[in-house]
Amino acid sequence: MAYSQKESVVFQEVLSDGIEICDVCRMEKEQLLEMQRRLGMGNQWGIWEFSSSSLPDGQMQHRSRRIIEMVNILPGRDENCVNVNRAWAEIVRYGIVRSLVAGLKNIVKASTLSTELANLLLLSRKVLSYPPSDTEFWSVLTEEDFKDLKSSGSSLIKTLVNFHLRGLIPDAPLLTARVEGVSAERDRYGEKDSERATEGSRKWQPFPDVFTSECGWRSIKIINELGPTLLDALESAMNTPVSKSLRVRPFHPRTQQIKNAEFRDKIIREWDWTKPDGSPLIELGYELELKATRRRGFILHQKLPVMEWPPKTFADAWSMLCILQGAHLFPVCLASGPRASEISSLNVNCLQEKEHSSRLLGKTFKLSDEHGGRIRDFPAPAIVVAAIKQQIRLSELVKARGNVVGDHLWVHLRDFGRSHMGTKHISLTKFMDVYCAKLKLKKLLSVEAPNMHLHRFRKTLARVVALSLVNSPTILMDCFGHEDPQMTIRSYILSDKQIARDVLVVQRELVILMAVDIIADVAKLGGAVGEQLRNRKAEYLKLLGKSEFEPQDAYEFARRETFDGRTWMLVAPGIYCTLPTGEGGPCSKSQNGANPSYCQSGCSFQLLSTYNKVKAEDVIPEIINNLQRAVDEDEPLLIAQWSSQLNNWLSRWEDLSKQWQNHPLVKSYASIAEVLHDT
Repeated sequence: MAYSQKESVVFQEVLSDGIEICDVCRMEKEQLLEMQRRLGMGNQWGIWEFSSSSLPDGQMQHRSRRIIEMVNILPGRDENCVNVNRAWAEIVRYGIVRSLVAGLKNIVKASTLSTELANLLLLSRKVLSYPPSDTEFWSVLTEEDFKDLKSSGSSLIKTLVNFHLRGLIPDAPLLTARVEGVSAERDRYGEKDSERATEGSRKWQPFPDVFTSECGWRSIKIINELGPTLLDALESAMNTPVSKSLRVRPFHPRTQQIKNAEFRDKIIREWDWTKPDGSPLIELGYELELKATRRRGFILHQKLPVMEWPPKTFADAWSMLCILQGAHLFPVCLASGPRASEISSLNVNCLQEKEHSSRLLGKTFKLSDEHGGRIRDFPAPAIVVAAIKQQIRLSELVKARGNVVGDHLWVHLRDFGRSHMGTKHISLTKFMDVYCAKLKLKKLLSVEAPNMHLHRFRKTLARVVALSLVNSPTILMDCFGHEDPQMTIRSYILSDKQIARDVLVVQRELVILMAVDIIADVAKLGGAVGEQLRNRKAEYLKLLGKSEFEPQDAYEFARRETFDGRTWMLVAPGIYCTLPTGEGGPCSKSQNGANPSYCQSGCSFQLLSTYNKVKAEDVIPEIINNLQRAVDEDEPLLIAQWSSQLNNWLSRWEDLSKQWQNHPLVKSYASIAEVLHDT
């Protein structure tokens, strides 16, 4: 927890009762419990409880993350055991110090402290496996004991040692001995080769393109076509009144329940399922793995039948809400790549609509020094706005049926285990994994990463933006809320090793497509390459036995001319360099490759489009006007500048040169006029 100025005052009050922070090192059970109570971490010995507001939304709100309990040190052991109480006292002592004192960087956030206390709870089991000691506790551990905790273990042991050296905790684990000063040169002769396992997990990598495409169009189709009519049907079934009594007395609760079900089933069975345009929704256009619920009862080894469209009962229609909520989540997760906790923090008031750009307001804890996180916004394109509006409607419907009050957006759709219909859904990763399975798309995910984790949406967005947009690091920094471009580049854009190959493929395809567009207007191209292209196109058409290109022919010709997309580059608007890879031209003498900053008119590798000719027609009169003004004012430097510009533009297009060859200034200052007169 990083604390604001107001909270700093609270901590001063915590320590103002004649207690110094160094006194925590010598505190006993009652004193530790009092400090824990003052920090707001619970007032019961054996339970350290974080407030919900101090932790990010989502999975961090689970009881196992919010509450650290002494009974989990040695499950089944008596809570009054002296050794267990000693272990818990040291864990609480660390929690108090960590909450009040900056560690290696700053005061810890609640989410990090929760992880550290859970790790200390596990490590205390190892400590208790050794003979008890009155003077030692953490010091019986070594650096090796923390390696199983991976990166969090390395930080934890350093923090423990840091606090011990500052006199804040009684002891700390032993660090591995290190050589200080000048060490002898390492002699590797006779050493065995060290084998270091390469990280091969793709758990957090982007979704495969085919999965993103297939799941994406299904989600959009569900939002646009299924969502409106499904919600209309369920709202009608829920809101239409049902008779609740006979003439004398009300129905028995079970009888009333059956009558409600029959009445709602009838509405669903007779519902007119239509698309927003009024046409009938005869079929969905995609397969769903949903079980029908109309055949109640249970027979051993009996499998429920797959539900067919349209639903025949209220229960069947209600079961489709999980598909609709998953479809709403998909574009929200992919459009701006929010973290799981940020998605969970969205509520029914999160949508801020504007004329040209709508935003979603959520809460983030990452890179935030504020206790309880801070509010940030996310871009909301049209499909996200439609999804959020429908989700608000869905959540209100489910909360009304479950008799739940709250402004949360993502809801549990039925009673199951500890979850109740209408309560806030905080395990959205598992929910999206079920959504993927119900769409029958799990087979499109790789074997190495078969789950639909929410963090993969961020990686997918990073990949798409990196492959398609200029200045992608800056765009993603703003989208993800990063402060360091290296975090965006290393942790997202370059985290997938395949992305470098994909960038090259996309780059080459863009070059080929650029060439296709240029060659389509080959008759009007200028520059030395323009005439060459016209001749080569005529030869290629003659070889094909055709009079004009078909789309595939144009693509193959452009691919050949650009050496499979490896050459041709845009030097300036309307000016292209066709210098082959590895060769040098006038712009790069004695060097390999083109140097666009030294591009010269008249180069044998220069290609000019009609855009450049239109621009030349506008620029040449302006240059002549400026040249005339320089001559009238007798400015030799300006005369040299504008005459050079005039020569540059006239030399590009022969017909324009002939058009201006008789102009007095062109005859006097443009050397290209002399060439034309000689010809």
